[in-house]
Amino acid sequence: MTDATTEITDATVSGAPPDDCPAAPKMRADARRNRARIIEAAREVFAKTGSLTQMDDVAAAAGVGVGTVYRHFPTKDQLMGELLLQKFEVILRLLREARELDGDPGERLLESLTRCAEEFQHDTATQQIMSGPQSAAVWDSAAPTVREVDAVSEELIAAGQKTGTLRADMTVMDIRLLMCGLASSMADPDLNPAWRRHMTLITDSLRPPARGV
Repeated sequence: MTDATTEITDATVSGAPPDDCPAAPKMRADARRNRARIIEAAREVFAKTGSLTQMDDVAAAAGVGVGTVYRHFPTKDQLMGELLLQKFEVILRLLREARELDGDPGERLLESLTRCAEEFQHDTATQQIMSGPQSAAVWDSAAPTVREVDAVSEELIAAGQKTGTLRADMTVMDIRLLMCGLASSMADPDLNPAWRRHMTLITDSLRPPARGV
């Protein structure tokens, strides 16, 4: 199927339904494949050029017309937001798994943060997005999932503070700041090799200070 044909299909799928049509049809398989190709291409292109990425670049990498990209993602911010959303869905899954495991909840949280860092390690696009200032529109797509991430994190923090594993003044905001800092160091080729040491410093900083310190 040519891209032109695909774009017509996408327009039918994502555009407003005709007046005589009560509801828009479900997204067809070829449109779903195009969307997946666009997201994967965006991840690769953003990894190389960061915020300088243009929608034309994504379209070329995905092998579709730029109109097709805009029909799925009307703005670059929305496309970047989709990349963030997918990453935060993984983070949410890891945190939920940590919540269900046996053992100290504080330790489970710290271990899940390391697993989240491992997810960031090979995702340069997310590193680029999280390490730099972004408009509120970029975060809008991921906002509901980020709130869920915060809620599960708060549960684990509170439980870890009760067991004495986590410092009493630790908050969800600490996790955000520290993990964004980690993403920034990962995005720097000179600092990336030391990310595990950076991660160890992060987890150590979230434990209660030693007595007498």
